Amino acid sequence: KKQERWFRESLGRGRQKTWQVVAQQVLMSPVRAPDLEPLVDRDGPSMISRDLLDYSIAMSKGNPPLLLDTWDGYAHARQELLSELQEHARNPVILSGDLHTSIAGDLYRDGENDPVAVEFMTTSVTSPGFAEYLPERRPGAVRDATLELNQNLRYMETDRRGWLCMTFTPQECTGEWHLLDGIRSNDNVSTVDRRLTVAAGRVSEGLQES
Repeated sequence: KKQERWFRESLGRGRQKTWQVVAQQVLMSPVRAPDLEPLVDRDGPSMISRDLLDYSIAMSKGNPPLLLDTWDGYAHARQELLSELQEHARNPVILSGDLHTSIAGDLYRDGENDPVAVEFMTTSVTSPGFAEYLPERRPGAVRDATLELNQNLRYMETDRRGWLCMTFTPQECTGEWHLLDGIRSNDNVSTVDRRLTVAAGRVSEGLQES
């Protein structure tokens, strides 16, 4: 409760600023797992054991939450936090990481049609991501199925490594995902894979292509 009170008071003091940026460790957007059975090659190369891969495929049936050690494991607490943002923040932006995956999404309170906040997640520079754990039948299969199932997500890239560049101005907040064409050479080249923007005073419209 002490930490919650500090957070609420900090948001209140921050209302005089254009942006209220919450940097925290794990994915906040709710994400349901796609059925991995048609997407994953059980005999393909993977950084996890065959038993664990089979278990992951079996557990994906019925589209459960993707990972319970993110905010999906604390759904009630997430709703309380989003309520605090809705009440006390002008333009809330969530920054997250940990999954070695590029993700962006609009954050909604349950039962509401307009976003309360937006989320930008950075990937890793070299650490392995989804593709190294889940041997896909075709590149991007898990990404595409996840995006189709989770309409709150605006962007996801599971295969390529890189970093996220955030720019804040009085008018807008922009995230650029710079992704590398490989990680095993000094000559690897980065390109901007996606650029998403949210306008100040229009967070309820969500993330937009820019």
